[in-house]
Amino acid sequence: MNTQLLLRPIRFPLKLKLISLFSLVLLTSLAAYAHYALTRFIEDKSAYIFSSVQSVAASQAQAINQVINESKRTLDILAFTTDAEQSRKIFENIPALIDYRVYDSDRKKFVTGIADQSGLLRSELTKDSIDLKVNQIINNHAFHKQGLKILYLFPNKPIVTLVYDRNNMIQLAQLSLNEVLASHDNSIRSYLFAPDSMPLTENDATTAQDLYKVVESSFLNVNLKQGVAEDEIDTSISLVGFKGLNSQYPLSITVIEKSKAYSVADQLIKNSYIFAVFLLSIAIIIGILFSRSLTRSLEVLFEGTQKFVLGDFSSRVDVKSKDEIGALSDSFNFMGKRIVEFMEQMKEKVRLEREVEVAKLVQDSFFPDAEGSIGNNTFSAFYAPASECGGDWWGHIEINDKTIFFIADATGHGVPAALITATANCALHTLEEVLKTNHQLGDRPDLILSWFNKAICGAGKQLYMTMLCVVVDNKNNKLIWSNAAHNPAMILSGKVLQPKRSDLIPLLSKPSAHLGKDSDSTFEMDSMDFNPKDLLILFTDGITENTNDQSQAYGDRKFHQSIIESKHESLTLWREGIITKALDFSGGAPSDDDVTLVLCQLGVADSPKDIEHISESTVISRLDPRSAINYLCNNPQIDHLVGFNSPVLEQELQAVLPPLLEFDFNWTGSAVGSFREAIDQYLNSQEFPGWFESPKDYLTLIGDELVTNALSPTSSIVSVNLSLSSQTIRIEVSDNQGHFDKGTLLHAFKRAYDQQSPKIDGRGAGLGLYLVYQSTNQIWININKNNSTKVTCILEATKRYKNFKGRVTSFHFQQENQ
Repeated sequence: MNTQLLLRPIRFPLKLKLISLFSLVLLTSLAAYAHYALTRFIEDKSAYIFSSVQSVAASQAQAINQVINESKRTLDILAFTTDAEQSRKIFENIPALIDYRVYDSDRKKFVTGIADQSGLLRSELTKDSIDLKVNQIINNHAFHKQGLKILYLFPNKPIVTLVYDRNNMIQLAQLSLNEVLASHDNSIRSYLFAPDSMPLTENDATTAQDLYKVVESSFLNVNLKQGVAEDEIDTSISLVGFKGLNSQYPLSITVIEKSKAYSVADQLIKNSYIFAVFLLSIAIIIGILFSRSLTRSLEVLFEGTQKFVLGDFSSRVDVKSKDEIGALSDSFNFMGKRIVEFMEQMKEKVRLEREVEVAKLVQDSFFPDAEGSIGNNTFSAFYAPASECGGDWWGHIEINDKTIFFIADATGHGVPAALITATANCALHTLEEVLKTNHQLGDRPDLILSWFNKAICGAGKQLYMTMLCVVVDNKNNKLIWSNAAHNPAMILSGKVLQPKRSDLIPLLSKPSAHLGKDSDSTFEMDSMDFNPKDLLILFTDGITENTNDQSQAYGDRKFHQSIIESKHESLTLWREGIITKALDFSGGAPSDDDVTLVLCQLGVADSPKDIEHISESTVISRLDPRSAINYLCNNPQIDHLVGFNSPVLEQELQAVLPPLLEFDFNWTGSAVGSFREAIDQYLNSQEFPGWFESPKDYLTLIGDELVTNALSPTSSIVSVNLSLSSQTIRIEVSDNQGHFDKGTLLHAFKRAYDQQSPKIDGRGAGLGLYLVYQSTNQIWININKNNSTKVTCILEATKRYKNFKGRVTSFHFQQENQ
């Protein structure tokens, strides 16, 4: 045997699986953690950045507000200061003030003027530019209103002009906001806009316009005083922060590019990926080292199994690890040792089983046929051992006008009990020879039991048997019996049409010892008269002591009732009914004891009928195949011809096919060569335990002949299905034509046997179907007119060729759409 066929190719080694699993788990964990941590980090960083941008804008606006308010208070102080030196000192204490003037309305001239030259220089202003704007204010009478006004006179300059009209005196101050704009992070750009959207910082006009549109759409249009928005500024995505205090103060706007704001976060993410790759690399290296130590031990175990496959069960593996694999190797070595021991035991067991099988075949030869007649009596018997060999036994002999029936039950069952039955059978044959010269012994069942007792005692100690011996004197219509501790037989009058339990008369005797107890034991003899057609019932206690799944015994009452309820003109069906009720009670579970039942109808015809009518379309047959076909041809009303010795007699009489779970073989086609190739390949791969010989030849013959007969020149398609079980083999062949009818098929059978010549139209003589009929146990033909013809053949498992060939083939015909 090529052991490589038993091994699947290793495409994904365990080592690689472990490394992949280890890496996958780590990578998944890292990815999940990184996703969670980075998501939280980005969320927190985003909140921080947005808050920072907003905070810068707010702090800038707050600083502007503080500068303006401080400058207002300074103007109040300067308004009441008349000393020029004192006024200059107050002016210099306010860094934001770069120019201060007082205009006297009555005298039409400036009475005070203070300037910060360095501040003007930083603000890129000159005295002349300020004079120009101030003169415009003085000449514009619209400004001549009491109170403070905030003006923005210089575009693109962070300069705020405060104008305070105090009756005949007007204060004018220029405030520089450069210090405010320069007080935060350089990465954040600051912008100021006058309330009328005029930019107060130097920047590109397009940029200023874009900024104001963002602020206007995001905040001003919805009456928000502050916020942060994300938008595209100067071709880059930026964060825009806004803060506005009131309608007179400048709008403070801060801008930072998003890429710069998130630069630290991006760097952290990049570093995290690098660290994850580093960890994964370390993990793979560790996984390789770990998997090597693990898979090496498994490789040793695998090599050990390879040797097991080759049949070397003495091989042992050497694994030093102190883990589960080490324990597994110890178990493997122990298993190898036990297998060797079990193989030796199995050899012995097989030898014993073969011997038991031979013993069973030998024991089966001890029993007469299950159906038949002797003298003027007809009998039907059932026997089922609890194991391969049983301890029940029954038999009969005929001497002159007398028939002697025996039924016995050895203690226990199995091989020891079977040895006792062998002794009893030998004693029977010896007795039969003795009776040929000693006719008087045939009238003394008590002496016959003594004969058997001495034989059983001579077989050995502690071997016991119960036995009932009944002598049927057909000439005088008299029963004489003697009982050695066996269940008493019963007699049921044939004159009672509807019997009751009280009509069952037991053949009672005084208590006596078992056979084999004492070689000097004596037995009592009793007698009674009988009438023709009376029924004699012999049985063993395996029926009455049969139990169900609740450990309840079947008992005498149910047994007696089954005899009454199963009464039938057919002795076979009567016996079948009694046994079926007993088996139904136990739920089909195996019996703990051997079961034997013998029904004997006294004083009837010398031989049973070849055909026993059950209904208009159903008969029980004892005919040979040729006679059965002639009978079916001459009696077209018969659709079900059932073999009398069918093991499923009751089901066949009800026209019930054996149950089917599923088919094991399927073929559909129109070429017989293709079918032969497929069925041969399938059958050669199957084993058939429980058969006297392999049924392959029978199945090949049946399938081949059925397919050949089903194919027609008109392109018919044939389907073949086959199922195997421990009890039966079932083969079904169906076509898609349905051209046959019952008469055509039956006469094809008959012509094939009589003439063995083909029909003129080339469709064959039907010889193949006749061979099928001879080679199967049940044949079912179902015709759906003009649609299909299906032939189902069933073979019943048996270990004896005699039983197979002695089985009368059952024929069932069913037709649809007539």
